[in-house]
Amino acid sequence: MRKEIYWFFDFLSPFAFLQIEKLSSFENIICKPVLFAGLLNHWENKGPAEIESKRIFTYRYATWLAHKTNTNFKMPNPHPFNPLAALRLAIYLNNDIDHIKSIFKLIWEKGLLPDDEKFWIEISKTTGFSGSLEIISSREVKDELRANGEMAIEKGVFGVPTFLVDDEVFWGVDATDFALEFYKNPELLAEEKYLEINNIETGAARSRR
Repeated sequence: MRKEIYWFFDFLSPFAFLQIEKLSSFENIICKPVLFAGLLNHWENKGPAEIESKRIFTYRYATWLAHKTNTNFKMPNPHPFNPLAALRLAIYLNNDIDHIKSIFKLIWEKGLLPDDEKFWIEISKTTGFSGSLEIISSREVKDELRANGEMAIEKGVFGVPTFLVDDEVFWGVDATDFALEFYKNPELLAEEKYLEINNIETGAARSRR
């Protein structure tokens, strides 16, 4: 029997927004909001927005990809923004996919941010949420978000969005088809061409000073 399929995401990522409509291709999807910054800190990595040339490329590529897939898209300004309230809201709303989509669309189609009053007015219309920020900041919500991050790190998740299929990591919107093929064919990574990859040694390492 196949295990559940986990989808790790942060509302900060345009590529998570561009991937979310493809979740319906999988069964038993469990959405796991995570704080992308926590993953970066653990793996001692930089986010795309922390390298200026990569930041501009990322925004351009996300805009291009949205256009190519006929997806309504508007970069929120500023970016990066603080996604914490939106992540907590998703958990408070039981990680419901439809509610998560509503949050994504407000951010990436309308350009509204979680620290804008208009964001909360609009989200109450689409999800029925009428609580305060204090409600979504409960100990239970905070603990679940923390546990999601710990699970992601334990499983080797290093970025968002990421599918975790039978404990195998598939990172990024461009890996969606790869994840789906593995989901349909659990023996895929047991093929010789993939097994050989496990024997590739690290030939050189970047020195840290």
